[in-house]
Amino acid sequence: MQALLSNMCDKMKLNIDKEHPLIYEELQNGIKKWPEKTTTSPSGRHLGIYKSLQWHVLTKEALEALSPTQSAAPLKQGRDVLFLIFDIMSLALLHTYTLNRWKMMWTLFIEKELGNLDLNRLRCIMIFEADWQLILKWHSSYGFLPKSESANVLTTAQGGGRKGRSAIDQSTQQVIKMELIKLNQRSALDMFLDARWCFDLMVEACHNMACRRHGAADDYLHLHAQTHHSMKYYVRHKFGVLEDYNTFDQHPWHGAGQGTADAALRYIMLSDSLIDAYHTKIQPWAIKDLTLTLTVFKSMKAFIDDVAMLTGGDHLSFEQLTQQAKTQLQWWNNLIRASGGALNPTKCCCAPYTWTPDTAGILRLDTTVNDAVIAPCPNQLQQTIPVLKPNKGTRYLGIYVTCTCNTKPMQDQIWQKALLYTKAFQRTHMSRREAGVLYHLCFLPALTYSFPAMGLPATFLERIHKLSTSTILNKMGYHRNLPRSFVFAPRHMGGIGLRNLIHEQSAQQMIILLRHMHAHTPLGLAMETLVRTYQLWAGLCNYVLSDTQPCPWVPSQWLSFLRQSMHANRIQISYNSWNIPPLRVHNRFIMEDFNAQDFPRSKMERSNACRMYLQVTTLSEITDHTGLELLPQILMLKPHEPPKGLTNISYSTLQWPRVHCPSTSCWRLWTSTVCTLYTGSAKGICLTQPLGWWFATYDKYRFWHWRMLDTDHLVYQNHPSAPTRVALTTMCR
Repeated sequence: MQALLSNMCDKMKLNIDKEHPLIYEELQNGIKKWPEKTTTSPSGRHLGIYKSLQWHVLTKEALEALSPTQSAAPLKQGRDVLFLIFDIMSLALLHTYTLNRWKMMWTLFIEKELGNLDLNRLRCIMIFEADWQLILKWHSSYGFLPKSESANVLTTAQGGGRKGRSAIDQSTQQVIKMELIKLNQRSALDMFLDARWCFDLMVEACHNMACRRHGAADDYLHLHAQTHHSMKYYVRHKFGVLEDYNTFDQHPWHGAGQGTADAALRYIMLSDSLIDAYHTKIQPWAIKDLTLTLTVFKSMKAFIDDVAMLTGGDHLSFEQLTQQAKTQLQWWNNLIRASGGALNPTKCCCAPYTWTPDTAGILRLDTTVNDAVIAPCPNQLQQTIPVLKPNKGTRYLGIYVTCTCNTKPMQDQIWQKALLYTKAFQRTHMSRREAGVLYHLCFLPALTYSFPAMGLPATFLERIHKLSTSTILNKMGYHRNLPRSFVFAPRHMGGIGLRNLIHEQSAQQMIILLRHMHAHTPLGLAMETLVRTYQLWAGLCNYVLSDTQPCPWVPSQWLSFLRQSMHANRIQISYNSWNIPPLRVHNRFIMEDFNAQDFPRSKMERSNACRMYLQVTTLSEITDHTGLELLPQILMLKPHEPPKGLTNISYSTLQWPRVHCPSTSCWRLWTSTVCTLYTGSAKGICLTQPLGWWFATYDKYRFWHWRMLDTDHLVYQNHPSAPTRVALTTMCR
């Protein structure tokens, strides 16, 4: 409680005015944009009445169009009544007066699962008065949230309900984070948490303090608290409305309830305080890019009440991970309980990332199932969070994610949706126009929502085409066997305009990549870090989004799929990106030469494991200063003994991923391949194509202990900040 209260201090600047009076023109626009089908007003003053009253209101453009000698028509009844309603709303805010009809509220219960009438499986929806909802929207969507966004004081860890931070952006960021963990091969544990009835359990005073912290007007907070405590909750069902009701005095009802116009935004403000209080004890995990110039902070990401929490480190065992997870989880649970809420362990789960070397010495994701007990409350050990199996998916913001990046759970969900909509097309009578509307507004969004975050195989998407395309064409009035090139062609080019799901997935992934990297958002920063790490794994001369040749040795799923689709469609993205520059004239990039030999994937993975362990990318790094011979330190000279490495000669200043020492079979393969490619013999060391002069960028990302000052002296420096030493060259006899 103390940590939460200490993070309720005002975040806004002192010169920001918190007053937010009603502006009648903006309220009229709010009524105009409000969909009339929305259920409101238990008193009978539904939204359609307000829209009809607005009919006679002259807009600002109409008033300006009147000539100076022409006056506006006398007040019409509708405009007069609407302005009187706005005056009453202003007086209610000014004097903190709750109208009697604002106190009446209907409660509806909707089945979450068809046929399941258990109370804990029913969704509770609140129906409020339309003008009361308009006040809440005015002070939240047009009040404290824009003020907080313009002041840039909201935490980036909360993405729900904010402009430019959609659910698919956040789920894509989760996938990018998983890719970074896999490429860096760090131990980590993901926790997916869900709050129990987050809109219903939060304490009103705690909500109001959090909103006031972000610039909410005092008159709004006073009226909200008073109205909330005087509400009368009636249950409405298909037979009518119950005569009995509950009140706050009889049964204290914490929180705004689902259906309140400002419920989600008030929770965002409270979540900001909760996250700030969480970080007072738990520091974020900083994942740096290989140049140590970009930092991606990984701690927790929230979308309203859905939270993804991460713990990890460089060399942590599964027991250490679970212990850290318990500490973080219990601290977060205490904060949630202090605000009146609670976690729902039945909807929470965790996914571990631990690594073990295979027979070749290459680190692989550990697929063994660990029986760990992670309890959010130490006093209630019976409520635990389950540990997911590696290939089992969990639902997060509409997508299914797995530790192994297996897309099978997501495929199953999309296939069920495709079957459902295909049956709906087959069994429902509709016109050709209605079939097109159903396809574009329902079928496509349901199936393509997860495309930016997932890399679904083309064979699976082709199965969906075979299932549904013919039925959709029939309903739209076309022959079912039309050429698919004509079916998927755009309408402005003479085609029908249906979407090819394979191309749609590639386009959506490319759009989200370009949009966020260009805007430098937190997701764009994570994507740039991923691209740089992928560049290091690939070991290519050119930028990996310009040179899209397949790199099957890189353990990546999302970015590899994007590059594969770009390569198939001959698409390149060119911009000033990071890469290792060539060090000498006639320099060669090792993995490019290996890939040109058409080696199988297993051979490329083992060769790349040796390169990553030595932390080299180019031929210049494994040859001597003359550029004539290979360094013996990178070759396996004795059986069953790995190379000595380049530590005493030079080392990379980049932050490389954690790599296990490969097996002797890998080192034998590496030695024979390198020697054969560059010397022409499996045991040779003299290069067939000597290297030339050094470039000025030779020491940009690599530090050399020994440097030639002149022909008679050598300069030695064991560290860039250490003093320079000079030694005389000698001849060995």
